Amino acid sequence: MNFSFAQLGKNAWALFSHVFLQLPDIFFNSIPAFGPLYHVSIPFVFAGIIVFTIQLFREKSIEKQTRMLALWGFLVTGIWVGLITYEVNINRVNIIFYPIILLCAYGIGLAVRKWKNCGR
Repeated sequence: MNFSFAQLGKNAWALFSHVFLQLPDIFFNSIPAFGPLYHVSIPFVFAGIIVFTIQLFREKSIEKQTRMLALWGFLVTGIWVGLITYEVNINRVNIIFYPIILLCAYGIGLAVRKWKNCGR
């Protein structure tokens, strides 16, 4: 096994730039104007991750906390795969998009609920 912190740094940057910043990697992996995900979805993903993690630690019900931990663990697994995969690109870290899509939906749901409450 050939491990180096330089390669780990390259993998971390590639994961962050391709998944969260939506920078292009290979021309056929994304739509040029949109990236692998729509650019407008990225703030919802970050909001979903932050609020979901806070709710995870505040949750009192073990059953609900276990379900929430499963999604959070899925996200951590996707990040781990991105960090240890040599020469990361969108095709090699597909596993991270499932929890990102779910957390984006969670963030959109939060925004919709906040917007509905503002009108009252």
